[in-house]
Amino acid sequence: MATDTSVVVLIAGALGSQLSWTDTSDPAPVLIWPPNLGDELEGYRWNTQLLSDSVEPDGIIMTAGCDLCPIYQPLVDRLESWGFRRADRTLIPLAYDWRKSAADVAGQLANTISSIGQSLPSPSIAILAHSFGGLVSRYYLESGDFHPDEHVTQLIMMATPNLGAPDALITRMGGDTIPTVGSVEVRRLADDARYPSTYQLFPPVSEIFAYDSSNSGKEIDVYDPANGLMPNSSNLNSAIQFHARLDASRRQVKYFCFYGQHHPTYTAAYLRRQPDGTFRLDKAKTQKMADQGDGTVPISSARLPLPDADLNGNSAAPHETIFQDDDLLRALASLLGKPQQALAIAPRVQVFASRRPLRRDRTARIVVKFPKTAEMIRGTLRVEKVDPQGRTMRVVSTHSIAREGTAETRRPMKVPLPKTSGTYRLAFQRLDRSEPETVETFYVRPSEQTRKRKRERAGRKRRSAK
Repeated sequence: MATDTSVVVLIAGALGSQLSWTDTSDPAPVLIWPPNLGDELEGYRWNTQLLSDSVEPDGIIMTAGCDLCPIYQPLVDRLESWGFRRADRTLIPLAYDWRKSAADVAGQLANTISSIGQSLPSPSIAILAHSFGGLVSRYYLESGDFHPDEHVTQLIMMATPNLGAPDALITRMGGDTIPTVGSVEVRRLADDARYPSTYQLFPPVSEIFAYDSSNSGKEIDVYDPANGLMPNSSNLNSAIQFHARLDASRRQVKYFCFYGQHHPTYTAAYLRRQPDGTFRLDKAKTQKMADQGDGTVPISSARLPLPDADLNGNSAAPHETIFQDDDLLRALASLLGKPQQALAIAPRVQVFASRRPLRRDRTARIVVKFPKTAEMIRGTLRVEKVDPQGRTMRVVSTHSIAREGTAETRRPMKVPLPKTSGTYRLAFQRLDRSEPETVETFYVRPSEQTRKRKRERAGRKRRSAK
C-alpha cells in the first residue's frame, strides 16, 4: 500500500503577496508591492498602477524593508527543515492578487490543490493559511461553489478574521493606513468595484462594531447604504454574500485556529456624523484596546467557535508575523505530523513588536515571551538603530529584564520610540549568555513634514531628469 505524501499549501494573508505591474510599452514586469523604505520617505510611487488591471501576483513576501524584516521567510525555512520542500512540491506557497474577492482567490486555491493530486501519488494536504488566506480557504471548503479535494485533511488558520476586523473599516476611514499608501488611495482601492477584498474584511452584518459618538454611542449599521460607509454597492453586496456562504458546520476536515493576544487591537470604530450627513472617523475615541488581539484581528474573531474535537492556540507575536512564536511552531509541527521537530525547538526568550510603521516620539508596545522553564531569567533589552545592511549604528536605549519565577510567561511592556525615523532593532541578551541573542526589527516612520520635503525633493529630481 502506497504511503501518503504530506503536502502543505501555504496561503498568504492580505498584502502578503508581491504584486508586479506590466506596462503595455515595456514587457518587463515592475514590482509595485511591497513598498520599500524609499517609498516611506518619498511617498508610494505606484498608486496609479495599484489600481491597474495589468497587475499579477509574483510570489509571497519573504522579507520587507531592505530584507531586514523577515515576513514569510522564517516560516518557509522552518517548513523546509521539517521536510516540506518547494523543490518537490510538498510545500506550495500560494501568492494571489489580494485586491480581488476571496471567492475568486478560492478558485485559484482549488486549481492549485487539484494539480497536486495529478502530480503526487496519494497526497495528504494541509492548508496553512494566514489572515485573509484563512477566509479564502474557508470559502473553498464551505461555500458549496467547489468540490473540496478528498486529499485535504486539515485547515490550519493563523490570525484569520473569521468575524472580520474593525481595523478594515478604520483603515478605509483614514485611521491606520496601509504602510506608505495614503488614506485617499486606500479609500479609492477599497471602493473600486473590481477589488472587493477590503469590504470582505469588515465584520459581517451580524456583528455590531461601529458607534455614533455624536449620538450617545448609538449603534451604526455599517451595511446600511444610507450611512455611506460602504459606498460601492457592488462591493457591499459582495461582502454580504461572501460572509453568508461561510458556515463552519459544513466543513469536512479538521480546523485549527491560532490567534494572537497581548497587542493593542481595534475592537470597535467610533464615528461622528457631519452636518452633511456623512460620517467621519472619531480618532480621539477610536482607540486600540490592550491585550485584545494581535494588533489587527481581535481574539474573538480569530477564535472560530468549534466543537471539542477542534482546537484553538494562541501566539504572543503580532499579526504580520504571528507564526514566529516558538509555541505556535511546536503546535504546528505536531499538527503536521512532525512531533520530533516540535521537540527540537529549544526554549528561549523571544521579543515581538508590530511590523507596522510606528510614529516617532511615541511608545511601542512590545511583548517579551519567556520559556516555560523553572529558572530565573535576567537580561538586557537594547534598542538599536541599524543601517540598511542591518549593522548597528548606535544603541538608543537599554532596559533591564528580570523574571524571578515560572508563573510569568509573557510580559507586555512599553518602550519609548526614538525621535529619529529609520529602522531599529530590539535585541535581548541573557546575562549568562546561555542562549543566542533574540532580535526583532521595527520601523519608525518620519514626520509628515519630513516626508513632504522628501517628496518635493524627489519630484524636483524627476522633473529635472526629463
